[in-house]
Formats: sequence, C-alpha cells, structure tokens
Amino acid sequence: MRRRIVLMGEEILRQKAKPVKVVDASVRRLIDDLTETMHAADGLGLAAPQIGVGRRVFVARDGDRLYALVNPQIVARRGKEVGVEGCLSMPGLQGNVQRAKEVTIRGLDRAGREVQYEVSGLTARCFQHEFDHLNGVLYVDHTKDLWWLEEAEQGAKVELPEGDEEADHFEDEDGRRVIVVRVPTTLAEAEAWFHEEIAAHRRGESVE
Repeated sequence: MRRRIVLMGEEILRQKAKPVKVVDASVRRLIDDLTETMHAADGLGLAAPQIGVGRRVFVARDGDRLYALVNPQIVARRGKEVGVEGCLSMPGLQGNVQRAKEVTIRGLDRAGREVQYEVSGLTARCFQHEFDHLNGVLYVDHTKDLWWLEEAEQGAKVELPEGDEEADHFEDEDGRRVIVVRVPTTLAEAEAWFHEEIAAHRRGESVE
C-alpha cells in the first residue's frame, strides 16, 4: 500500500527507531509498503520513519535490484567522497554531503535471515542515508551547502554548471523545454518552508 511520506519538521524523523523483535507478517507488509511508496515517488531508498513508522527497517534499490534490511548495522566504512543528495522527506531540496565510498552493512532480510552486503558508490551513499534515518539523522545535518531546485523563468539567461548542461534540461508533460536551476538556501529557511507545508497539509491546503 502506498503511504504518505513524512516531511522534515515532523517529530518522527528526529526519533531513533526501535529494533524489530521478530520479522513477521507485519514487518513484511511494512517492507511492501515502503517499496511501493519508494517506487511511486521515484526514490532510491526509503526508511520506515519516513512513512511514520518508528521501526528499524529500510528499503533501497540499485537498478532492478531491491534491498530490504531489518535492524541494519553498518560494520565497516572505507574511503570518503562528496556527492549530491536529496530526500523524499525534503522534496526539491538538495545538498553536497560527504559519505564513505564503500560500506559493509549487515541485517535481516524479509525472511528473517541474516544478510551482509558490501556496496559502493551511489548504493553505499543511499544505504548510509537511509541508515541515518533510523537514528533520527537527516542529510542536512552533514552539510551547510544546500539549495532548492527551481524552474527558471521563461526567457531568463541561465549559467549552468560546467559539465552539467544535460542534467538541468528536460521536457515537461506538454513538451515544453524546462531549465532547472539551483537556488542556494539555508537549513533554517528550508525548515521554515517545510513547517509551512506541514501546516498546510493538516489544513488540507498546499503551499505555493
């Protein structure tokens, strides 16, 4: 079942999730809900607190491969690299974050069996990001280099980052060419915006 994704500013995202005692049918349903919600939002990973469930479970994908981890533990980290991250709980916001290049992670799969994975690159970054969620940590806690992705005004002259020209162009559903630009922001400004979004959601409205 597709679930609502919790936004930054809602308390559960800052709470440490509780370990799962037994991988039973309720945990497998949680994994299925996380997976469906992640795919519907076109995300690379999703942790249980992001759908309002304080349990130590997350899912992630690498191409067609799906990972589901219960009570995960990162047992080794190797190397360092800086990369761009976003989060389904903070749509439209991105930032540069330093993470380990490679990680070894251990946990239980949906059948309750112990598994261990050694991953690198984007998958390692995703695992670290989702593992943080289980401890009430957000990627914005690791950086001050934050920006909004916003659509540029039609006709505006836009200086795109060198080597990133293709990534910032796309066509919308009407075939209109759209340019997306980075607008620098601060954590305080982002938090204030999401607090407004949460309040609007509770009123059944939407922030412009």
